[in-house]
Amino acid sequence: MRFPPIRALSALLAAGVLAASGVATFAQQTSATPTPAQLIEALRSKTTRGVNEPLSKEEIDRRALIQRLKSKATRGLSMPEREQLANAVSDQPKVDLEIYFEFDSDKITPAAEPTLKSLGEALRSASADFLVAGHTDGKGRPNYNLDLSQRRAAAIRDYLVSNYSVPAERLLAVGYGLEHLKDPSHPLAAENRRVQVVNMAERVAAK
Repeated sequence: MRFPPIRALSALLAAGVLAASGVATFAQQTSATPTPAQLIEALRSKTTRGVNEPLSKEEIDRRALIQRLKSKATRGLSMPEREQLANAVSDQPKVDLEIYFEFDSDKITPAAEPTLKSLGEALRSASADFLVAGHTDGKGRPNYNLDLSQRRAAAIRDYLVSNYSVPAERLLAVGYGLEHLKDPSHPLAAENRRVQVVNMAERVAAK
């Protein structure tokens, strides 16, 4: 499945801390569970490139950075590296999802399964690499929140791989803790506690 240019999505839109453009937001307590079609639409690539059109040097450098950070992610990324990644994908299509976990845990609850089912169906045949970024609110110790958000992002990645056969090499799980509050003026707001899925880059077919 290819993701053609992004079009307007009839869902909630909110300005995102990691985004220069809009972020499609699906809050489970205020709207229906997003469908696979909605998630595919929200994560469509913004630009089109001809089959034989080469990547720009800027895009080649950006992809090289992402690949380098992907190779290091299993050992954990430093704060500067997490920021590099956030900047590299800042203008890429993304969605914010509210995923329910048990309290202070990385265990996914049954209430989260409908949203994860839609996400799994949307991503499993997509020809792109995705960032699964975990975010917390501003309550608690930064190091604790960072660890919890990393474990939760990894739990979602593993769930998608195990239950929907999304290729593991196409998912990068990174925790940001409270480093990127969606609503900095209200650090304890529920909207800060989210999982963000970002289309980092379309895969280039081998010639």
